[in-house]
Amino acid sequence: MKISKAKANEAEVCRRFNKIGAFNLIEDDFSPYDLEGYINSKKYLIEVKFRTKLWFEWVIETRKINTLIRLAKEQQAVPILVISVGDKHFIYDAYEIQKQPIINKTMNYQTAEEFEKSGVKKLKKVYKFPFFLYFRLL
Repeated sequence: MKISKAKANEAEVCRRFNKIGAFNLIEDDFSPYDLEGYINSKKYLIEVKFRTKLWFEWVIETRKINTLIRLAKEQQAVPILVISVGDKHFIYDAYEIQKQPIINKTMNYQTAEEFEKSGVKKLKKVYKFPFFLYFRLL
């Protein structure tokens, strides 16, 4: 996937969250989250993932979720994962993902085509969680 497509998706998710709160895009490509903001004085840290297909089960690196949760605790924020498929944006509670089974899975080291290690495979620990774990559609 191209960085520009991921960034466009993040901007769309931010636009939608701004209908219910005040959110900003994080410009750092290596930040552990993509958006931060507030809904009714409650802070949220949001990681956004774009997928081309809807799957019955998702996987996400344990490192990503655990880092998001750690930072959210430090900032007294709510950690959220949004998975976008087309124009649908599914909202997941990072704490609920963290309760799911951990498996080892061979995955791309980096997914963006522009990054040096795009396409390089690496064995990673991931949370495996069901699609229906989402609690809201954005």
